[in-house]
Amino acid sequence: MDSTLRPYTGNILRDGPSVAVPGDGVHLTRMDFVLDPPLALPRPGHYAFFLQRDYCDDAESRFIANDNDPYPDGWFWTTYRTSGGDTCYLPGAAGPEGNVDLIFEIEYCRETSTPVRQTSWGQVKAIYR
Repeated sequence: MDSTLRPYTGNILRDGPSVAVPGDGVHLTRMDFVLDPPLALPRPGHYAFFLQRDYCDDAESRFIANDNDPYPDGWFWTTYRTSGGDTCYLPGAAGPEGNVDLIFEIEYCRETSTPVRQTSWGQVKAIYR
């Protein structure tokens, strides 16, 4: 993300994997994206997650979303299409697109939680004022 929290598509942390799941074009189809090895983000902050069809295929993809903005700190971004072939890349982000949040599930690879600093309630309140 840049200083305005617009995703910077030129700094990709993980590219792939490709997922091929047959569907009937009518019913929802589950698609699992397995990141192996797991992706470790370099530091706390805002990150973007983009989905792009293989070879910049210009067919349509549809995803489940909620427009009631259940996650107000998240934003739905889009990118413009590129022509296929050797010129396939992730273009700059456009948006954000209203109060839309994608609906998805994340399964973590570890059963343990990440340790946090021990702090008092007063210290926490001072941080978020």
